[in-house]
Amino acid sequence: MGTEFSWQGGEIADHVAARVDMKEYLPPKRPGEITFVSSDELHQARAPRPSPHTDEWYQTYSGQRIDLLNFKATDVRLEDVMHGLPGLARFGAHARRLGGNIYTVGEHSCLIAWYTEHMLRRPKADVKLALFHDAAEAYTGDIKRPVKNKFPELRTILRPVEDATADALGVQRGKPDWLRELDERIIVDEKDALMRHPVDGTLWSHERAGLKGLGVPIRCLAPDAVEAWMWSIYQEVKDA
Repeated sequence: MGTEFSWQGGEIADHVAARVDMKEYLPPKRPGEITFVSSDELHQARAPRPSPHTDEWYQTYSGQRIDLLNFKATDVRLEDVMHGLPGLARFGAHARRLGGNIYTVGEHSCLIAWYTEHMLRRPKADVKLALFHDAAEAYTGDIKRPVKNKFPELRTILRPVEDATADALGVQRGKPDWLRELDERIIVDEKDALMRHPVDGTLWSHERAGLKGLGVPIRCLAPDAVEAWMWSIYQEVKDA
């Protein structure tokens, strides 16, 4: 990743916007991606396929059939992660919108990756891990932390998906301490920019702990801009 932009003045937003229309930062279209089929072929394609959980699946952007209870690394497609996270609302979509756009898991991931490389000066393998630290949420959605804590059986379901996604993307499983700290501290920036104070005066956990934010600008970039940003970071760290 180059250093042609600085953090000052939120120039990162302009940098990303300038790259949105640059085709080299967008995933290439596959030959034959759009085809026309006959009604017989369509009927055959819609025919149910054997599965131990026939009704418990959904389709991804790339057309993958996903059964979370039987999730494997071979189910993961990079284009699904890159397309899914920029369209996935963080905080369950209960955050303020800026410029009409929601704040997404994709933008959150890009900010963590940017900070990892430019502020911490960590190696590219760590930047790649930071970019994909929430990649499994492209398949599971962004489940609120209190829900996970209330229903620990959810973690039993989510962990294999998280591990398989990490394996497929070539990053380590789980979060090392340095990454976990960034993931906690950025909540300060996100809350200050996007969230009202609780009406009953309750403090968030990071406020009780006295954590300081990362000082990153929360912009609520459009999904296409976030997707382009994710691809641009990935191009620089894909071989790490």
